Amino acid sequence: MNNGLYYELERIQLCEDWAKYTAQRLQKSIARFKIGASGSLNYSILYQLMGISGGDVGSIKHEFNYYGKFVDMGVGRGTKIESVMGNADIISLIGGKSRRPKRWLSKTYYAEVAELSSLLSAKYGDQYTNIIKEQITKSV
Repeated sequence: MNNGLYYELERIQLCEDWAKYTAQRLQKSIARFKIGASGSLNYSILYQLMGISGGDVGSIKHEFNYYGKFVDMGVGRGTKIESVMGNADIISLIGGKSRRPKRWLSKTYYAEVAELSSLLSAKYGDQYTNIIKEQITKSV
């Protein structure tokens, strides 16, 4: 097996492992915030690696029930985003009901995206630098 194919398969496996781990982290985050008695949001989390020409991973897609975004923002059932962002303290002072954001998605997912970026750059940054060096020395 040539090195290029080996690195490509290794990169695909790393992306697959990351996508699976991130889905598990999102499920744990839902449990930690005690979101949804039915478990439908938890069971709806799926992931898919999207390929590009040449078989490499072009993107990674996570899917879940759409209402999960509203839970993350603290909106829904008559509570608008403006109420959560600016008036939540005032509403609670006058005895009104306000929803609180449960950041099960945004905090967890963006932390994991940063981790994937770090993993890929650490693992493959040196590899690509060496490939460029080899090409330069061959052309001299």
